[in-house]
Amino acid sequence: MSNNKYRVPSETVFLPPMKVIWAVTDPNRPENKFDPEKKAWSLRLVSTNEANRKNVEALLGPFLPRFFEMKKAELIEEAGDNKIKLRRLEQGDDKVGPVDIETPWRERISRETGEPTGELELMLKRDEFRIDRRTKQKVRNAPPLVIDAHRKPVLLVPPPGSIVIAKMATWPVFFAADNKIGMKRLLEACQIVSMPQARTPDASGFEEIDDGYSAEDRDEGGSEASSGSRPVAGADY
Repeated sequence: MSNNKYRVPSETVFLPPMKVIWAVTDPNRPENKFDPEKKAWSLRLVSTNEANRKNVEALLGPFLPRFFEMKKAELIEEAGDNKIKLRRLEQGDDKVGPVDIETPWRERISRETGEPTGELELMLKRDEFRIDRRTKQKVRNAPPLVIDAHRKPVLLVPPPGSIVIAKMATWPVFFAADNKIGMKRLLEACQIVSMPQARTPDASGFEEIDDGYSAEDRDEGGSEASSGSRPVAGADY
C-alpha cells in the first residue's frame, strides 16, 4: 500500500489582465532577500480599476468556501482522536480563533497616505526547488514561462506598469500559524498584454516669456546673434 498522501488535483486559473507592481521571472535569477535558501520566482499584481477588481474577486471568490470545506474535512480526518488539534480547528487557542478563510488578495495601501487605495493586490509565486514525490529528492522547478501578446516566448521580465494575464495552478492549503485555509497561487506563466508608456518630455506647464531667449536669434552661420551672449563652459550662470 502506498504511503503517499492523497493530493487534491490542482486547478488552472487565468487571471483577468492586471498591472505589474514587480516581477521576478528571469529563469536564472529567482530571488528571496529574506531567505536566500528559499528563492522563488514571483509576480505581484494589482487591479487596474474597480471593474477589474470585481472581476478578480468574482473569479477567485467561489474557490474559497469550496476549498475551505475540502481542507477542513481533511484536517479533521488527520486529527483523528487528537482532541487538541480538533479543538484548535473548531475553537482556536489563545493565539488565534477557529480555523478561518484566508483570502488570496489584500487591500493595496498607499505608501504616501497609509490609506487603502481601493485596489486589490495579488501575489503569485513559484519556488526554485520542489520535492519530487517519487524520489523524495529536491529538484529544480522549471521557471515560469513569459510570452508576448502573440503567444511567443520572450526572455523579458515584465516591467512595472505593464499589463499581464497570469496563469496559475491552485489547490487548498492550510496556514498553520494563522489557523487559516486558503488557496495556493502557483505561478506558471504570464502573457504580456501591453508595456507601460514611457513619459515623453514636453513643454506643458511652462509660460511664454516675451523678452526671453529665442532659438530664432541666430545669424546665418548658425552662431548666436550679436545681441546675445553664449554661455561659456564652466562659467557661473
